Amino acid sequence: MTVKEKVYRLQKLLWPGYGDRRVPPPVYHICRAKDAETGEYFYFSAPDIRLLTIEREAERYAFVPGSIEILISTRDRNRARALAPELR
Repeated sequence: MTVKEKVYRLQKLLWPGYGDRRVPPPVYHICRAKDAETGEYFYFSAPDIRLLTIEREAERYAFVPGSIEILISTRDRNRARALAPELR
């Protein structure tokens, strides 16, 4: 099995209907979280499916657990990436 096939199978597990044009793209969230060391807020964008993982691994990402706030949700990944730095 090639790497491409493995990735496709993983995507199928994560997003049922992956590769099917009828399934809408994942929702991307522009979020704000509080830095654990400085206490300042920082902004980032993350797909819906990753947000839960990020919340669980708060120490690894160096933010205060439970401090994630979703500010904007969109299905357009490029818009989410463009807006996150502008909010600073």
